[in-house]
Amino acid sequence: EPASEVALTNVRLGVREVRGVQRILKWQGRFLRQRGLDYPTGRPLYTYRVTGTEFSDLEAMMREYIEFWLRTVTLGDVARDIACFPPLFVLYAAEWWRRNYDGTGFAWEPIVSALGASAETWTPAQRGECVKKGLQGWQLPLANLHGLRYLGSIAFQGGLPMQLLSSAQGPIGGILKRVLKLAGGGGTDATEILKWIKSLSHFLPNSYRQNEVFVLLTEVVLTVLRLKQKANLTNGADVVRELDRAVKRWRDWFPFPIDDDQAIELFKLAIGVPVDHQLHRHQAIFVERWMVTTDQASFQLRAETVLPEFLGSAPLAQLFGLEPEKLSRTLTLRFPSGEQAMDVSLRRLAGQDRYRIERRTLDRQGDVAAADHTMLLLLTTGEARHKEVARGEALDPELPWVFEQGADSASTCRLMCQGSGAITGFQGLICVPHDWTVRPDAGASADCKGQLSGSARTVWTIRGAIRIDSCDGLHYRVRCGQAAATDDRFELRGQRYWDLFEHPAVAFRGVPKLYQVCENGLDSPAQGTIAWRVSGARAAQNAENIAGPVSAIWPAQGETKWRTRVILLPAQATMVVEPGADPSTGALRFANWGALLMKDCVTPGVSSQTRINGTSVILDLTVIAVAAAPDDERRCGLGSGG
Repeated sequence: EPASEVALTNVRLGVREVRGVQRILKWQGRFLRQRGLDYPTGRPLYTYRVTGTEFSDLEAMMREYIEFWLRTVTLGDVARDIACFPPLFVLYAAEWWRRNYDGTGFAWEPIVSALGASAETWTPAQRGECVKKGLQGWQLPLANLHGLRYLGSIAFQGGLPMQLLSSAQGPIGGILKRVLKLAGGGGTDATEILKWIKSLSHFLPNSYRQNEVFVLLTEVVLTVLRLKQKANLTNGADVVRELDRAVKRWRDWFPFPIDDDQAIELFKLAIGVPVDHQLHRHQAIFVERWMVTTDQASFQLRAETVLPEFLGSAPLAQLFGLEPEKLSRTLTLRFPSGEQAMDVSLRRLAGQDRYRIERRTLDRQGDVAAADHTMLLLLTTGEARHKEVARGEALDPELPWVFEQGADSASTCRLMCQGSGAITGFQGLICVPHDWTVRPDAGASADCKGQLSGSARTVWTIRGAIRIDSCDGLHYRVRCGQAAATDDRFELRGQRYWDLFEHPAVAFRGVPKLYQVCENGLDSPAQGTIAWRVSGARAAQNAENIAGPVSAIWPAQGETKWRTRVILLPAQATMVVEPGADPSTGALRFANWGALLMKDCVTPGVSSQTRINGTSVILDLTVIAVAAAPDDERRCGLGSGG
């Protein structure tokens, strides 16, 4: 084949040109033989693992002959007439991406310039034909998936860029772990995996948020799943030994260098073996919140509702206070999110007493991430059962938020607690109102790093023990490097009143009790008393005598470890919707609320009037104009009353 190619090109080229072609063909043949190959494998170019010496030799050789050829012809002519040029150009371009791309925008010019030519010397059509021929020379197709074509095909063949990988390895590991946890059960394709990765792209540095990288990360997940199937890996498998036995040079399948420890972690996620206790909490459904770096001095709050792949009928019924026999074959879990809601379908598995939960990411950001996270189980009878989501309580704007940096991420930190607390890491973040005072103890440090996007809160990096003073005279203390630090959470439990209030959204009939829930899922009443404080009052009050918005602070004395805003109602309080004499009239009866009046209804086209009837305050409503009916009583637009 080399001889026949030389004969064909000899018609156009002189002796030196022929020698150049021969040298290129010899280099390619030697490149394959050193890998024990006679022909290209048809696998991505990153699997060949080009060495630094090989890349330098290839670049020098191509620069030499391109310089000579361009004296008489264009680069487009070279790519068209010299059949050995496109495969070597594609290999070089892919390696250039992997070795030199720094995230400033991927284009042809820097690649071609590195070879001593200009991208303007060939047309896009000529360039595209060169890439197509080059890929064919390696028995590879042109990528036509997910919007990647010519330049994108080069990026895919090169693998993840080394310069970016060094700065994003932590966030990449976190994303791969999350997606593998979702995809490990099987039944997913590249399109679904790519969507998951894009939905988590906010964890990546800005330079990594591009389609070529998303597709490469998708390929990592697909590679793990393919190798898992090829080696028949199971829960009890010795991952590395089984892979070495079943698949030759399996490490080269990945678009970046991978060591055995990293591989074990990824494959155990794919086969369902827990490798991180934080990914397998005792709560079936829970919320994780993260502080994410968006720019150099800007941060963003993110929240994800984490769902299991399967959930037994009995635990599901117990979670929502139902009898298991009331659960139908298909159910819907609804997660309110601001003015919208995200629905997740549940389907009972044939012949099994458990449900498969639709796999999707439930991510929120900004104010919605800080708000109260709840869920509803929608039954086929039309009934809806409400429930709080574990760790989904609203973040209190009057507390410091404490974050710990995860082992798998350099740019994301997980929320550990609000108020005073401790973290196991030697460094963490706190997010506090901008006018609060942050004071490090001796030997500790606190550095202001920037602003929380869309808020009046600042973010600080802390080490050691830190004191925080609020403007209202409360004091907090955060300690880093505490091995005994726990991931406990707090819950108010009582007769919760759902879907009636907005600010604050949490309301109870009677006085709720505070419980402390440990990492192992066990709970117990919080020791000590709660201080109940009405807005504007400096002293705490007896909760039995309060009706309305109140701050709950625990403990009542000393450093504040927990605080929230709730509405307390008398234990006998009820709200009833009463129909009127015709469809345009009706009333809301607020019985035993201790209320004196209700302010006017602010819904356009609806008038209201308050009247007292014994222990009830009644709000009569009349539709006076054509308007869309509110979808529930929360949207009737009541002003706050006394």
